[in-house]
Amino acid sequence: MFPQLETFKNKLNHLRLSTAKIANILHSSALEEVEQEREVEFQVEEVREVQKALHYEAHEFPGLHPAISGFVSTGRLCGNVGYEHVFDAVSRTSIGERFEIVGTESCLFVSVEFMKTRAPNSTAHC
Repeated sequence: MFPQLETFKNKLNHLRLSTAKIANILHSSALEEVEQEREVEFQVEEVREVQKALHYEAHEFPGLHPAISGFVSTGRLCGNVGYEHVFDAVSRTSIGERFEIVGTESCLFVSVEFMKTRAPNSTAHC
């Protein structure tokens, strides 16, 4: 074969391979776009499925415990009634149990009422 034809043939093969790669890239890109649209559609459907909020009966707040009002006046916590360590309180919640929260010797306290947000044995209603 002629050397000039051989060079021309090689250039044509190179162009053909380059064009095929570009076509594959464009095809892959189009497929990815379709897949992304499907994912967005699914997410939109999830958002549309709104659940009604549950309402519970509120716990009645009896007022500030005398130990806490005494602390406000004097700056001292007397006894160990009316308040507890925050980590002891959190350890009894579902999150505290899941992450195995344990009490510490910190100086961070919460009132006993702090953990009572809904009335005991109240049932949820919409």
